[in-house]
Amino acid sequence: MSQTSDDSEVAAELQFNCGPGSVLGDIMQAAQYGIYGAFSALRVFAICDRNITLAIIVLMLNLVPVGTNIYDFSRETDLFYVDPILGAICTFNLDVSGTLLISMVLGTRTSLIAADILVVVFTWHKTFMVRRQAARIGLQTPVYSLILRDGLSIYTETYAK
Repeated sequence: MSQTSDDSEVAAELQFNCGPGSVLGDIMQAAQYGIYGAFSALRVFAICDRNITLAIIVLMLNLVPVGTNIYDFSRETDLFYVDPILGAICTFNLDVSGTLLISMVLGTRTSLIAADILVVVFTWHKTFMVRRQAARIGLQTPVYSLILRDGLSIYTETYAK
């Protein structure tokens, strides 16, 4: 069989399979933000003495990317082409203006940063409240052990990579 024949067979097969793979990738990407948001909200709920309002605020800020990605996914068209060097490729075309896309990216990233800042601030606040209570009764507790206990190491490990 010739190379052209093989490429056309692969092209026909991939063109049929481009859509489901794209949808699966989109769902997995949205799920990552949802899971991270749920854990951040649970953390705030636990740290802030079961304050549901603060937990919901953190959850909503973390779910902004899910909403913007769903909008993006609804505006994309799956494309398929055969590159002479790379071979068969599945890609997409996003039908969104550049200005709207930049606004969505900035809004999405800003909401994630705000949610992370809130979680860190709540963690620090709780840590220093515990330290103050420990000092009041005469316990010597190093700050680093409180920070490790309260989980700030998770953030340093996440962002140090």
